Amino acid sequence: MLPREHPNAKRKATLNTESIPVSRRPKVAKNVARVHINDDDQLDTRLFNHKKTRNEQVGLVQSFKKKKRNLHRHHRVINVSTQSDHVRSDFGKKSTEMTHLLESTAESTTLEMSALSVKEEAIQLLWLAVRLLLSYILDFIPDFVANVAIGRLSAVYSSKFLAAMSLSCTFTVLTSYTITMGIAAAMETLCSQAFGAGKLYELGIFFQTGLIVFVGFFIPICILSRFSAVILIALGQVPSIAYLAQELVLYALPSIPLQVFNVLLRKVLQGQSIVKPILYAGICGNIAHHLVIYILVWHTSVGYISCSIASCAMAACTTIPLLVYVIRCNVYVFRDEWKGWQFKECFRILPEFIRLGFSGLLMFLCEVWGFALISLLSGRLSDAAMAISASSIYLSFRRFNWIFYGSVAMAGSIRIGNALGANNPKKASLIAHITASSAVIFALVTSTLMHGVRFAYPMMFTEDRDVVDLTARLMLLTCPFQIFAGLTAAIQGIFQGSGLQNVGAKLNFAAFIVMTLSLGMLMAEQLNLGLLGLWLGMCCGMMFGGIYCIYWLYHVNWEKLALDAQKRTE
Repeated sequence: MLPREHPNAKRKATLNTESIPVSRRPKVAKNVARVHINDDDQLDTRLFNHKKTRNEQVGLVQSFKKKKRNLHRHHRVINVSTQSDHVRSDFGKKSTEMTHLLESTAESTTLEMSALSVKEEAIQLLWLAVRLLLSYILDFIPDFVANVAIGRLSAVYSSKFLAAMSLSCTFTVLTSYTITMGIAAAMETLCSQAFGAGKLYELGIFFQTGLIVFVGFFIPICILSRFSAVILIALGQVPSIAYLAQELVLYALPSIPLQVFNVLLRKVLQGQSIVKPILYAGICGNIAHHLVIYILVWHTSVGYISCSIASCAMAACTTIPLLVYVIRCNVYVFRDEWKGWQFKECFRILPEFIRLGFSGLLMFLCEVWGFALISLLSGRLSDAAMAISASSIYLSFRRFNWIFYGSVAMAGSIRIGNALGANNPKKASLIAHITASSAVIFALVTSTLMHGVRFAYPMMFTEDRDVVDLTARLMLLTCPFQIFAGLTAAIQGIFQGSGLQNVGAKLNFAAFIVMTLSLGMLMAEQLNLGLLGLWLGMCCGMMFGGIYCIYWLYHVNWEKLALDAQKRTE
């Protein structure tokens, strides 16, 4: 039965907000990300005066629902509250560096693309990339200084010493450095996504798992290093140069455990966008390296072995300060989230760690093997010493180029991993496109630089005019392909942050092994281009990788990648 009619029932049945009690009025807060209205809530019984007519009650309900729909439409996206005086990450944790991170709540996925500031995200990405760039420069300088110092030891044997250094670096990359990079690939994906999901305690477990994996490979690495000369000779290298390379490999062996420990610490910190302590530790290591090189090369008779001894000193002086910083300062590893040594948990996640690490290792190996094949094949050309020396100098400049767009790729990997871990696929997509665009811009700069210093750069390493001319021709012919090198580096960083190292491994195998080897040998032998043909084959492979990068970015399902990241951090 309907309640009896109120005497004033003839007034218009419209919803006046003043008629709603204060406690039930829909309010819009200034500093909230979204206005929530529960559809199950009913109108307060005080809105329904028992003396109102049925028509008045229906009018009140319809009016209230209309206003509720308007609130949903009008307040769908509201700017989140401003940062407090100390910069906080969007995961609710204090950040030790002035870096804005990402939203961690599942509701962040509902942000519209129009609300994502491309400019703001680009600034944050490039600021992180600049700091990573500085750390990469600090990593590049020691090799550059060592090559220059060894090349100046003797005018007669400079080409031979440089060739030995090139072969020793190639062997080290194919053994110890390969394992290190596989561990780093798994750490990069897991740490960034775990931090994005706000699960800091998992970082320590990943750190311990990386140590366990390295211990299992260290003894085989030592055995291979002991017989490195035999292996190099079996691969067709000149015996005298192979034995010089073996000495360099053996003297550098003590630095390997320190380098692995350093990489593990760096990945834990980089996953949190913390880079400053890495820079400070790199400065300490560079100072130690340059002092050892200066003393041993110019004031002792140690000779070319000094570069391996200096690398050991640098590894120690880089790792120890970083470890002290992590322990003593208020950053994660030995903080509240550190639960001690958890071998049971380490072995539980070991299959996933190995899967990501092995895929990342294959991705890294295919690229490195492509460059290593060029060094090995150049040793089989008619003038092996000149070809290896020119290839070594050119490759050192390529490494210098890589630190520019490689730093952008690394920054993109970290930010994408954080976004996917925070269940924000739209932001991950935005970061991926900014990463690829920024890498192309950096590649254009390095391409111009390569053209401008093609004669001056090789003259810093050697006075052999034939080596200088060959290197200059090589830099001139390959500088236009740096754009594709930048795109290839960008897509690899995106794969790392997304946990798609297996896709990157397939791409790198096709680009750096199949195309480089087949086209390089074709142009080197059939077209008689020699070393130029080998490197042009590599450029064709990078062109293929760059084109695939563009295709992949426009066809990837970011929602699925975000879901995979959530499962990975459970």
